[in-house]
Amino acid sequence: MKIKFTLFVWQNFLCLFFVFFVQIAFCQTTVSLIDNEIRSLNGGVRAGMGGRSRVTIPIRIPQHAVGLVYTIQAYRSSETPEALNLALAIGTLYTTGSPALASLASKLQIPISTQTVDAYILTSQKDESMFVAKNDGYWSTYSLADRQACVNCKVSLEFKPVEQDQIVYLALRNPSALEAIKIQVNAVAIVP
Repeated sequence: MKIKFTLFVWQNFLCLFFVFFVQIAFCQTTVSLIDNEIRSLNGGVRAGMGGRSRVTIPIRIPQHAVGLVYTIQAYRSSETPEALNLALAIGTLYTTGSPALASLASKLQIPISTQTVDAYILTSQKDESMFVAKNDGYWSTYSLADRQACVNCKVSLEFKPVEQDQIVYLALRNPSALEAIKIQVNAVAIVP
């Protein structure tokens, strides 16, 4: 009886030690910023007649964040996108081997999309206004995040810890002149 009790205590101790060690080793947490947000964009011709082929989504990066991961899937306007829990997917990746943030996006499994979209990260409200007004060449981007005609975009950005909350803009453009698309966006901040 004493041996069973001792074995039980050691098993629980080892289990608690393992859980504590995993929490220390993988101390990154995820903060969901955008969760399956869906936007519709017209083709360029329709946008000229009152529609819109560009949209920006503000993303508030929390204080002390060291990274941003976002996914974009584009679909025909008649299709229904499959939901994605990005925070859970990233948390699962961290617990199965703590990948480097730079390679995190390549390991993500996301639903397959059928259309393309141009995506940019804009760092100021002035750039956001210029992008929406279609003043191409007058807005600047965070170049590591630029994706032209991407299908199933998965982007991870690593940066110095943010001292205070910061707003960036995810700028999306429909590259098609005729076909309308539906876009699903997810974004997660990585915070130590």
